[in-house]
Amino acid sequence: MTDRTNTTRRGKKTVCEAAPKTHARKAKKRAGSEDADNEPDGAEAPAEHDGDNAAAAAVEANYDAPDDEFQLPVIEVIGAAEQDVQCQFKGHDATLTTVLQVHRDSDGARWRLGYRARFYLTHTADGEQRRDDIGHVEAWRIDKPTAADTSVKKPAWLRETVIMRTDQRPDAVTETAKCLDVLYTQRGQVKAALRKKGFASQLADNSLIFIQMVYIRAAFSRQRLLPHALGSFNNLLAALPEWVAFAGTLVLVPSRPIGARGAAWADATDEVIEALLRAVYERQGYVAWADNVAWADNVAKHGERITVMGRTVGMATPAVVVAEGEEAR
Repeated sequence: MTDRTNTTRRGKKTVCEAAPKTHARKAKKRAGSEDADNEPDGAEAPAEHDGDNAAAAAVEANYDAPDDEFQLPVIEVIGAAEQDVQCQFKGHDATLTTVLQVHRDSDGARWRLGYRARFYLTHTADGEQRRDDIGHVEAWRIDKPTAADTSVKKPAWLRETVIMRTDQRPDAVTETAKCLDVLYTQRGQVKAALRKKGFASQLADNSLIFIQMVYIRAAFSRQRLLPHALGSFNNLLAALPEWVAFAGTLVLVPSRPIGARGAAWADATDEVIEALLRAVYERQGYVAWADNVAWADNVAKHGERITVMGRTVGMATPAVVVAEGEEAR
């Protein structure tokens, strides 16, 4: 089935409220069972997977949602676009709305812009139509023109990530820095191992997007919504206003999330989580560019190694219809 899509974009500057409230939930529970809709909004869902996947089953068995509701930080939006995709949810027709918002880094890093996608599902439950906030993507666009031009010494993107010691680096850029450290030398050049694998051209572009978090709430996981969500995210990168539209390289690290969201995976081992997430992202076109690689001076203390996966996206997306001048919801 071909998804029917509709996309709008806007460049109006606005302020986004943190975690807009979703449709009110029913208080009634089914006898003898826990009401699935009572999952807290902050529940970190194991990524979508096939039911016969042994690693996925292990994660699901160990899954324990945190009690506190996760709130996204308030952002100042400088560009946005929206897309509706027709999909299925629990065997019924539904609409997945993706709202992609571009924002400045509230921590002041001028070398990156935030790209936040919010996912809303309009569906019918108990005979009533509802619209639920089902998850989000948090990503950062890193502008690094000196990855190809090494005549500029210690540019900000490099100085505050790969060069800076881990004990001096701001916490807000830690995950970004870990990923970049695996990809680039302290001179900003693509590392030799990646050049040998043929990834130099993708990583030498002026910009790339690091996807820090892909999050689907537990009540909506394992419903084949993730391909629609990530597909819409990719489409909307091209549909944004021209000053923030993006075509190029996307990278991510398939690993346990930091903080309370990572605790949601309970006793599942890091190896099991990485194996599951790698399989999920491979189905979305990602390839392991750096596999189980040590990063920075943190290795001596903690022994941490990470995998970086990547893919490219283009500007031309035939499924997207851009309606100029319309306000994104």
